[in-house]
Amino acid sequence: MATCTNAPPTLSSDAGVAGIGVLLSFVITAVIALAISASLVFQEARGRTSVQKPSVLRRKLLNAYSDQQILTGIGIQSVGLGKMDSLAPYHFFIIWMLSLLSMAVHNASLLALVHDFRRDWVLRWLRQFLIFVNLVLSSLYGIYILEAVNDGINDSTFPIACAWKETDGTGQPSTGNKALSYIGTIAVLAGNIL
Repeated sequence: MATCTNAPPTLSSDAGVAGIGVLLSFVITAVIALAISASLVFQEARGRTSVQKPSVLRRKLLNAYSDQQILTGIGIQSVGLGKMDSLAPYHFFIIWMLSLLSMAVHNASLLALVHDFRRDWVLRWLRQFLIFVNLVLSSLYGIYILEAVNDGINDSTFPIACAWKETDGTGQPSTGNKALSYIGTIAVLAGNIL
């Protein structure tokens, strides 16, 4: 159970969530996948006027990177939910941003590989299921972030599980712009669902 009284003055970083290896693996894979997606979309847009062979290697690479992103996005969100009693809102927010990045990569891959996915209905349904799981988890994270902003603990050293409990006001409460945090979080949730 999370202790929502007498927040610690500082919190150590959680290397399993916000470590340099986790962040670099997500970001590097996302950048490569987005670059491949963009190149395939531009090739198809330009390919309507010229005769070009589709790049099989880039499509297979993009397929693999996209699968990796969606599965690691679901995995890190599951780990974050399991560690809610000890995870600071800051780290919870990082997990949410990484899951949104994984969803963006997967959506860009869907745009680039739409013709490939139409051929295999099993893979299409499996991908849709994984997208749905990622969407549900991401929406749950957004709701927790909204509640943390509402309670003023989004910058505190309390665990994120304290978002739904009464706190004693310690733990470096947030001094940021609450309205902007609300609007931004709701906009991201709506965009993700859309």
